[in-house]
Amino acid sequence: MKRKGLAILGICIVLAGCATIPTAPSLGGRWEGAWQFSDGSYIEKFSFDLVESGRTVTGSGVDEKGIAAKVTGEVSDTSFTLTVVPEDGSDPIVFSGKIDTISIHGVWEVGGTTGPWAAEKR
Repeated sequence: MKRKGLAILGICIVLAGCATIPTAPSLGGRWEGAWQFSDGSYIEKFSFDLVESGRTVTGSGVDEKGIAAKVTGEVSDTSFTLTVVPEDGSDPIVFSGKIDTISIHGVWEVGGTTGPWAAEKR
């Protein structure tokens, strides 16, 4: 009887330890946010619908003018890079940043122009 009790206690300790292992937040889901020029002279809203599979991210996006885009990228722990290719033929925009549980933020870049951006999970 003592061995059974010790075995159950051991299993409980192992399971409790497993439950406390932190997991990286996921980029999968719907994100709504805005990007702007560094001087704040232009701000535009956007949304991304993303799927994360391992380190790979795919999905779609649309800006407030209704221009759709294909999104591809890579994630590593809480850092990521997304390349957004607008369907209207505009230059691709690279969004790099960090992820927490319900928000992402960072810097975008296209053709040498950069600025901040941020989005929240919906």
